[in-house]
Amino acid sequence: MAAWDAWFPFYVGDYLAATQRLTAEEHGTYVLLILDSWTNGPPPDDPATLAKIARATLEGWVKLDPILRPFFKIRRGHWVHTRIEVERKRAQDRYEKAAGNGRAGGLKRAATAANRRSPPERVVPERVVPERAVPERAPEIPKHVPCPHAEILALWAEVLPELPRHDPHQWHETRRAHLQARWRETAVLKGWKSPSEGLAYLRAFFAFIGTSKFLTGKVPARGDAVPFMAELEWVAKRANWAKIVEGKYHQEVA
Repeated sequence: MAAWDAWFPFYVGDYLAATQRLTAEEHGTYVLLILDSWTNGPPPDDPATLAKIARATLEGWVKLDPILRPFFKIRRGHWVHTRIEVERKRAQDRYEKAAGNGRAGGLKRAATAANRRSPPERVVPERVVPERAVPERAPEIPKHVPCPHAEILALWAEVLPELPRHDPHQWHETRRAHLQARWRETAVLKGWKSPSEGLAYLRAFFAFIGTSKFLTGKVPARGDAVPFMAELEWVAKRANWAKIVEGKYHQEVA
């Protein structure tokens, strides 16, 4: 822990006003997320990581996620707590200012003491030899982890048996392209090293979908229309995927 982050102001009135409807478990989880954000920066939007911070199982986190997500803003794949980031900037500025003043005062005292001990020396300028410029290496782009379409279709049927599923033989090029694009984007964002890591993430992601009344057909449709039920083809489209990640379909009124 750095010197600047040893403490932070906790505004009790603001906290209680914003969390009146949280249970004791949700309060504890929210505080753990705040403390981790202060110490380590915004955590990644990754169910496994967030569950570890919350001291919860992956299944337990799936239930907590839609409740606590509105307290944060998802930016570049991370849970950002606006108040914590404001206080972090203030704390870092205070620390840098104090450290700078301390360094300046120490250098001034040292220079004064040195001048008193010895007379000024004759300074001989050194010959400056220019260094050879070293070309900057371009950042390496991580290799894409292959997208296991068949395993993902089977995982969808396992985790969400009540939702429509696709015939693997009808999983044609357009459908494959959408799913593969989402897989590659998330693999780069989360840093997956193997298909098993990606499948573990999708298991939690599909479980999260299962907690949405709208996505699982539990919200009545208007008139004689059939309630909407999500399919993997629909989920894999860019806009729909992003809205699910942002919790847009988990804001139903209980």
